[in-house]
Amino acid sequence: MKIGLIIERFARDGGGAEQWTWQLAHALACRGHEVTVLAFHVPAPPEHPGVSTRTMPWHDDRLQRARTADELLATLSLDVTHDLGVCTRANILHSQSGSRLANAQRDWQSRTRLHRMVGRLDPRRIRWLRQLRHFESLRYPPPPEHLVVAVSRVVVADLMAWHRLSPAQTRVVPNGIDTARFVPLRRAERDQLRQRRGVAGRTVLLFSAYNPLLKGFFPLLEAFARARVTHPELLLVAIGKTPDARTISAVRRLHLEDAVRFDGPVSDPLAHYQMADLFALPSWHDACSLSVLEACACGVPVITTRTNGASELITDGLDGRIIDMADDVDALAAALMELAVPATRARISAHARCTAETHDFSRNVDRIEQLYHEVVRLPSRSLRASEPA
Repeated sequence: MKIGLIIERFARDGGGAEQWTWQLAHALACRGHEVTVLAFHVPAPPEHPGVSTRTMPWHDDRLQRARTADELLATLSLDVTHDLGVCTRANILHSQSGSRLANAQRDWQSRTRLHRMVGRLDPRRIRWLRQLRHFESLRYPPPPEHLVVAVSRVVVADLMAWHRLSPAQTRVVPNGIDTARFVPLRRAERDQLRQRRGVAGRTVLLFSAYNPLLKGFFPLLEAFARARVTHPELLLVAIGKTPDARTISAVRRLHLEDAVRFDGPVSDPLAHYQMADLFALPSWHDACSLSVLEACACGVPVITTRTNGASELITDGLDGRIIDMADDVDALAAALMELAVPATRARISAHARCTAETHDFSRNVDRIEQLYHEVVRLPSRSLRASEPA
């Protein structure tokens, strides 16, 4: 099958959507498909001869980027086109983050009152929102003309609320991870790793995010300070974004200088998962966090929120803990104190690994392939890549 994948940046070492698309392209090629990737940035060539790339000229304007991708698609002869959030005319629309309008609203809610007051008058934000509304109105027009893939029911609910999509045109396909790579270490190997990383004798709480504000870092910090009263051995290790002035100020205000460590951006989080005792991501919103599944695969109990689509894959109390809202500091602190107990962690750890194994990446590719065959059989009302926009 000739498959077109459309994404802004095609890179192995990018964000979650970029890494997933890179893996998907190569997995499809290994299964005998001919894969063409349309992207604006391709830092390195593909590693499989069955994957080719077409680089498009970058435009700051989102609508112009969509037009560029749509026009190029119209010139190609492909069986299925699978868009990851760039264009409007593909057979499958698969925005990993879901509705960006819904995401923007939740991100706005996570901001401080002062930031919201200033932001309302920012002409750049006003222009950005206007473009985004126009883009999504073109991407999800009524009546439905595309198959829309969502990584969670959270995303489906947003798409239905913001764009009046029907259940008939949506499919829920949670992302998968490489469970052969993300694995727990043996006791001796883990002890050596923790010794090298300087965390021996501590109970390590891991937090990973490039947008700490949206992912609930500040309520987590408050809950962590409470939990340390009864569990002083707790150590919070944060990876992703380098801490800003507000973050450092919050750590100092809570007198946590010796209990919080910032490791900044990391190219590969595997070692951090393997040295951690528990993982927390109390997101205000997350379509379906890959980091939650990666932590589970490494046997690390997780704490997250119902507004994270990954929570749909977890059974509260069995393979992790789920709280209702990111700012529920009481519930967060209680979950941290519960999982600070080694016997509780050991029980949940085994179940977490089993849960992750049901979401292996190869099964994820199986499901995507099924969608491709479904698209090929769709009625002629569905748009094909060869039709002009």
